[in-house]
Amino acid sequence: MKLTQFLTLIILASCSSGPSKKHVEKFAQKVTEEKTSQLIQLKKSSSQRLPLKVGQWVKVVTEFKTGVQDKNFLIYKVIKIQGNLVKMEIESMNASNLEPKILQYEIENYPMDYKIALSKKEINKLVDKMVIKQMKIKVGENPVEELSKAYLPMAKGLLKNLFISGHQTGEAQKSDCSSEYLSSELCHIFDFEASLLGSSFKGKTYAHSEVPIVGFLKMISEQSETKVINFGLTGAKASF
Repeated sequence: MKLTQFLTLIILASCSSGPSKKHVEKFAQKVTEEKTSQLIQLKKSSSQRLPLKVGQWVKVVTEFKTGVQDKNFLIYKVIKIQGNLVKMEIESMNASNLEPKILQYEIENYPMDYKIALSKKEINKLVDKMVIKQMKIKVGENPVEELSKAYLPMAKGLLKNLFISGHQTGEAQKSDCSSEYLSSELCHIFDFEASLLGSSFKGKTYAHSEVPIVGFLKMISEQSETKVINFGLTGAKASF
């Protein structure tokens, strides 16, 4: 499987037709099992993201409003930090294709601590410093595959869309925000722009410093709505 195909499976709906009723029900059951059992009340957000630490994890659900109107479930994990080298993992499952997919990667100079909202110039500066040293994938029951180093430079541009919630446009507003999973009396809310696999989109990010790795409570655009459904600061383990 080519890298672009794999990352497309993680980020976007993967089928030409929408998920079946049976798949939707199984996906909903998975979300129920993985979501927080009660509303998480966050403190007031600061302007700096939570520093990256081993064991952090965050679970995210995206509902696509256009196209096949698929749903996507992701778990981000911090597996290892050694000096300036970070090993992370992303587990993924779509409602239209319940086959689990895992992407594990090692990045040198991954940003450990940075602002909750970044301009396009600041994001590009961070990404330019990063070097992907290794990337492995596993799809369903298939064996783990290590991607050729020839793919790694291309992967860097795609991966930034997995952990940075687009670049800020305009001024951030400080206000309360909530979802059915998380709530805070002070979030940093800003308009964002992002591009992925040749497509550009705009939306609004409800950022919060207490949410590890992704740094937001929810993101809403015309194409999709993404919400953090649970997170933790310890306990993340590698799948392989």
